[in-house]
Amino acid sequence: MNKDRATSLQERIVNEITSTYNSIAEYKSHTLNSFSRNNNLDRTTAERRIELVEHKLKALKMILAKIDDGEYALCEKCHNPIAPKNKLLNRPKNRFCTKCS
Repeated sequence: MNKDRATSLQERIVNEITSTYNSIAEYKSHTLNSFSRNNNLDRTTAERRIELVEHKLKALKMILAKIDDGEYALCEKCHNPIAPKNKLLNRPKNRFCTKCS
C-alpha cells in the first residue's frame, strides 16, 4: 500500500474511532442511566450494543497498528497481500485473503 493510501486510510479510521468513542460515551451516559431496575431486558440489550461498539473500536485500533507496522493488507494466515486493494479500502476490517477466508 502506498503512503498516500495508507495516510488516507489512517485518517478515515481515526475519524471512525473518534466517532465510536463519542457514541460509546453518549450511549453510556444517556441510555444506561435511563433504565429502571425493573427493566433488565432493555438494559441487557443496551449493554450488549455497547459491547459490540467496543469490539468495533478494538478492531479499528488493531487496523491502525497494522498500518503503522506495515502489515496492513497482508493476510494474517499466509502473509500474502489481500487483493484487490480497492475492496480492502472499502472493507478495511478484512484480515484474510480470499484463499484463507
